[in-house]
Amino acid sequence: MTLSITRTAAQRRLTKRFVSDCRGVAMIEFALIAPVMLVMMLGMMWGADIMQANRHLTYAAGTLADLSSQEKKLFNEDFTEIFLAVEETLKPFDYGNLKMIVTSVEIDEDGEGTVHWSESNAGLDHSHGSTFKLPNGLNEPNTTVIVAEMSYDYEAPIMTSPLTKNVSMDSMTIKDEFFVRPRRSNKVERCYSEKNCI
Repeated sequence: MTLSITRTAAQRRLTKRFVSDCRGVAMIEFALIAPVMLVMMLGMMWGADIMQANRHLTYAAGTLADLSSQEKKLFNEDFTEIFLAVEETLKPFDYGNLKMIVTSVEIDEDGEGTVHWSESNAGLDHSHGSTFKLPNGLNEPNTTVIVAEMSYDYEAPIMTSPLTKNVSMDSMTIKDEFFVRPRRSNKVERCYSEKNCI
């Protein structure tokens, strides 16, 4: 009987000492909180990077539409220079997967849009004469609108680092559009040579 009482008292003393011992508490708390804080930090960095990429894409779409609307005629070399200039506005992001389409849309007397010409850096241009749906307010009869369409496949920088090269994560596609009227004429002509313009 005495032996069992002694063991119980010893167990109580051991339990009391264990509960009152505070060594290592900070390390345990850090081990529990650190993964959550790391995920939050990476999420904030990723979110800020996406917002910056979206802002750059909006600026690039505006630049594409603006540069295309400033001339009365656009030749092949003009589009090459315009696309190169627009790629510069996307830096520091990788513009290798940037898709650009600039389209001249003619609006008839009924307010219906038709593709006058279309050019792309990725072979995605709209076919001549196809119907083009414009937002309300832009389909003023007997006018022309220059439409810039941008598409960018965003990849999170953390997923392209050497430490995470085996992590599988799909890219996120960011898109934007910009609409302007021609600046110096009723419509911008697309010229393949001096005598071959549409």
